[in-house]
Amino acid sequence: ENGILIIITPDSSHATRNSQLYKGWKTALLQIGLQRIIYEKKQHFHGMVFRKLGNLQRDLALMETETLEQTQIVNLMAIPQDNSRQESIQEDSCAPEQPTSTNSPKLDRNGILDDFACLPECDISS
Repeated sequence: ENGILIIITPDSSHATRNSQLYKGWKTALLQIGLQRIIYEKKQHFHGMVFRKLGNLQRDLALMETETLEQTQIVNLMAIPQDNSRQESIQEDSCAPEQPTSTNSPKLDRNGILDDFACLPECDISS
């Protein structure tokens, strides 16, 4: 009944260059019940480990922060490439047509949240 999420993301920049991005991830993941327990910046990557909180632990953790809407959570998880890829495609007139909002598949946000909810609870008292 334990669950962890490990994120290793490449980044050769100085430690604080993308700090707002990683703070956003921390905030968003806490909203869905994952608390960061380890963070480490190495020369070429950031490493983060999050653990699944039990219901009581999650409620206590959320008391210390504001509750976010689902779209706010998703926006906090965005990465710079999400925007720059679309901009570079628009600049390239030979690029294949990108899906529009009417024909692109919808992201099942509830399904994603349900997947994280299925992670087992973790008791760190022992």
